[in-house]
Amino acid sequence: MLPLKRSPQYEGRVSYYVDGIAERYGVAVAETFIQAVEKQEGLLEQHNCIGVKAPYIFAGKQVVLREIYFVSGPVRYCLVYEILDDCIPLISLWHGVGARSDGDLVRVWKRSDPALNE
Repeated sequence: MLPLKRSPQYEGRVSYYVDGIAERYGVAVAETFIQAVEKQEGLLEQHNCIGVKAPYIFAGKQVVLREIYFVSGPVRYCLVYEILDDCIPLISLWHGVGARSDGDLVRVWKRSDPALNE
């Protein structure tokens, strides 16, 4: 089991969603979302290789990261992470499906990289 490392972007996205959910639907719903995030983090910590590989442009370079999807309330979320030798960096969190772009991280939808088929 590798330890998790939460990036500032990941922590910011979680806080952003928690604040938005609490404002729109109440604290109880936001707490349910936090529990769902914590459950996914626990699964990643126990079973490091779950999730699917996905191509991204990260800081100007094409990389293959992993995604794990989960549902909280009526919304589907995507947790983006990487597996390194010494830890699992949690990179970002997005809701819904479709275009994903935030700062230095952009999801590439064309699957032309053979490494994705491993």
